[in-house]
Amino acid sequence: MKTLRLWLLKGIPLKLFWWTMRRLKFSLSLRMRMANKKLYNQTELSKYFGIDRATLRLRLEEAGIEPVKKGTHRELLYEMTPELEAAITPDSKTLYAREKAEKTALERQLKEIELAERRGELVKVKVIKDDLQRMFQKLVQKLETQMPYEIAGALFKAESAEQCQAILRRTVSGIFQDLRKEHEQYLEATK
Repeated sequence: MKTLRLWLLKGIPLKLFWWTMRRLKFSLSLRMRMANKKLYNQTELSKYFGIDRATLRLRLEEAGIEPVKKGTHRELLYEMTPELEAAITPDSKTLYAREKAEKTALERQLKEIELAERRGELVKVKVIKDDLQRMFQKLVQKLETQMPYEIAGALFKAESAEQCQAILRRTVSGIFQDLRKEHEQYLEATK
């Protein structure tokens, strides 16, 4: 009753007081039941440690802790051991160390990528796309505008469709040979 008087003096509502007392009584009774019991299912363990069942299951799987036996209705029963407690409540220092190691590894990878870019071993995709776009623009320009003027006289003198095909094939393959040999010319022409 002394606790109730202190709460009322502080201005805390009576409902909140009784709700808190019920929670304390429930958690104490749960701890007492858990102290007397030998095997626990996942629900009891999650309530005891105050974590979600999915998180509990994940931590047990990561630690490789197997259930001692299966209870009724396919529930998995675990024995409370120091290994189980360590797996469920991981040390905050180990979590911090793991996250720090992951961050350091990511930073190292980023620095390696930047160094490879400076050396010229890696090129950004945007640069390649821009270069290819310029190259194809120059190629299309050559095929559409320059080639017809260059071969118009030869096509006019051709006597058959096969001769026209041969002239076109020869001219287009010449343009592609030129592209293979002097591809930098195509890139620099439109910069």
